[in-house]
Amino acid sequence: MTSSEEDSYSTIFVSLKHPIRRKILRILSSEPQTFSDLQKQFKIESSHLTYHIDGLGNLLYKTDNGKYALSSLGEAAISTITKVEDIPTTANHQSQQTRPNRRIGKSVAIALGLICVVLIAFTAYFAVAGISAQNSYVNLQKQNNQLQTWLTGNETLLGETQIWLAGNDTLLSQTQVNNTNLQDQIRLVNSNITNLQNEINNLHIINAENSTVWVNNTYVETGGVTNGFIEAAIGWFNYVPSAGYISVRVSSNDSSTFVGFENYNANSTFVSFENWTNWNVTGAAIYFPEKIDVGFGGTVVIPVLPNSMEIWVGSINEARTTVTITYYY
Repeated sequence: MTSSEEDSYSTIFVSLKHPIRRKILRILSSEPQTFSDLQKQFKIESSHLTYHIDGLGNLLYKTDNGKYALSSLGEAAISTITKVEDIPTTANHQSQQTRPNRRIGKSVAIALGLICVVLIAFTAYFAVAGISAQNSYVNLQKQNNQLQTWLTGNETLLGETQIWLAGNDTLLSQTQVNNTNLQDQIRLVNSNITNLQNEINNLHIINAENSTVWVNNTYVETGGVTNGFIEAAIGWFNYVPSAGYISVRVSSNDSSTFVGFENYNANSTFVSFENWTNWNVTGAAIYFPEKIDVGFGGTVVIPVLPNSMEIWVGSINEARTTVTITYYY
């Protein structure tokens, strides 16, 4: 039993004990009364009446118009009072006839009083239990509302998380596509590297055991073009005694720098180098009809046969050029 239930029982028993409080309960059982109406019937000071009304506690309640009325516990208390106080009157009336009946009446009154007290206790208990159940229901309703609010927030968060995951899936797919493209580019670069390596290996087909540096110097060219022919070029003429190749390495400060060359036999006719793209060579020869542009720098590798060799380095503009010519055989 809770402390609130104990307080309710104590209020009922104390009210049943005091005659003024029992009378207040009897008066209010007929109809609600104002404080002034109660004071007129008791003819006591207002402070004294207030003391007893406060002592009745939750057996009373105030209506909206300011009158005092019985609560459910008050109704249970007045029921007990009525039964207990009416029994002695009937017993006294019966005692005029016979003394044994009077004793029986007292026993019955006591028994009925105990029964009424028990009934009041049960009534109060169930009333308090009902209030407690109501409070429990209200608390559960509040908890349910809080859980609903929490669930709504979680559903919102879940929706945002799903949107974020969908965005990440899109980003992942794009990243995978980019990765595939990069792998394709890497394979293409590796293929180009392999081709370049093969070309480099092909340059070493000729097994050269000896080498001779023909030229290793820096020159200044004035540049210029006349009638479409390049006038400024530096040339070297030499005899190639054995088959091999010649390396011409050039470094220049002008982007129009080029290398021209001709490997011809003793019966060939050599025309001026300015018009070298129109060279007309008779007899057996390795003939390159186009000049090779090296720009600011590069290396030209020329395979040669045993014959005379003519090499030219020039530029359209004035240029400072460093030339190294090496014969491998």
